[in-house]
Amino acid sequence: MIYGIGTDIVEVSRFKNMKSIDAFANKCLTSEELNYFNNLEDSKKPIYLAKQFSIKEAISKAFGTGIRQEVLLSNISVARDDLGKPVFIPLNNLKDKMNDLGISASHVSLADEKNYVVAFAILER
Repeated sequence: MIYGIGTDIVEVSRFKNMKSIDAFANKCLTSEELNYFNNLEDSKKPIYLAKQFSIKEAISKAFGTGIRQEVLLSNISVARDDLGKPVFIPLNNLKDKMNDLGISASHVSLADEKNYVVAFAILER
């Protein structure tokens, strides 16, 4: 049974034009994501940050809360499997919230085309 779905779209230029992309990355990314981000070429940082931010927004919408309470950017990690598929990893008290809500599975998807990133998330009970 589906608990919630969420989607988000961002314009990549928003990230390219930031005064300090590194400062925003520090607010938005988990330590693992930040480590990956810091090892990217500067030209690849905006698209990566756009993807991570967009998928976190989509996940928060699937919870129906937006970014608040346990559903914080710092509690949502998105890694990639061996084939590049994004995988949602709940951290800290977000894991407990998911257990309390009976959420047993998640599905996330990302797509990008030149100027835009689109993210989609499904949470299942």
